[in-house]
This record gives sequence, structure tokens and C-alpha cells, in this order.
Amino acid sequence: MRVAVVRGLFDPAACAVLGAAIARLALPRISGRQATGYDKADLVAAAGRDATVDVAVAQLVAVLGRPAAYDAWWLSYPDGSHIPPHTDESPAPGLAHVRVNVVITKDGGGVLRCDDQVVDLAVGDAVVFRPDVVVHAVSAVVGAPRLVLSVGTVMAVGDAERLIDAARRQK
Repeated sequence: MRVAVVRGLFDPAACAVLGAAIARLALPRISGRQATGYDKADLVAAAGRDATVDVAVAQLVAVLGRPAAYDAWWLSYPDGSHIPPHTDESPAPGLAHVRVNVVITKDGGGVLRCDDQVVDLAVGDAVVFRPDVVVHAVSAVVGAPRLVLSVGTVMAVGDAERLIDAARRQK
């Protein structure tokens, strides 16, 4: 499977600080592409406005091998929102789309499935995967919003596979 879980990439206390920092930024939000209730805020556009946010994004960029070009999103899944099974086309045809997502808060539901397998994530855990080839979905969120920091890039397919393999070996 083109998925790796990195346990405890962020400390839960750091996740709480990050969530509060992003809330203070009051970033504009847009509806998620799947139109199922979640929204997102562009963290690249907010670069330089909060050091805590910038450091967290930089940590995920490092997981991706420090690519020159990347996107960074703050995803918010309110109560009842979900994402049906899908893949995301690579933004650069012929290259692999790679993402690292870190769970910042979670209550109930909001379970990630990749290639029809549950990916069990605690607060602070990260998943590194290829959304262009891995069918992924998020079950309905129950209770408090599920918040996720997501950073993605494109790279050669072989580089993407090596990056995911290396992330899989991390403890």
C-alpha cells in the first residue's frame, strides 16, 4: 500500500498550540472539493503571519524532502462532514502527488480509510500517502471538529515511492 503512518510526529500539546494559533489567524475558508461539509484554509498564503504555524508547515515540508513547491492546507471537518472514496488527480501529469496529513484534533468518527483499510491515527500522528493512486475516504465526523494539517507536493514516481517507504520505516 502506498501509505505510511508516522506515530507522534507532533506532540499532542503542540497540536493544541497549533490549533489555537491557526484559530487566531482567522483565515478565510473555502469549501472542500468533495462538497461534503469540510472546509480548508490556505496556509501558504498565510506564511509569515505566525511562527508556530510556519514551523509546523516546515516540519511537514521536511517530511516530503523539502520540495521547492508545495501546498499547505488547514482542513476542518465539522460534525457530520465526511469525504467519500476517491482519488485526487496529480496537479502535474506524469508526476506523483504526495501528501502528509497530521491529525491535530479529533473527537468521534472521521476515520481515514486508504484502499479500503482503516488508517488508525491519534492526535499528532501523520499519514504520508499518494492520493493520486490511493483510494481514500473519511467517515462522518461525530462531535467536535476534526482538524488536520495537510501539506502536499509532486515528484517523480520513484522518489515518491522511496519517500513513503522511508516514512514507513520511521518509528
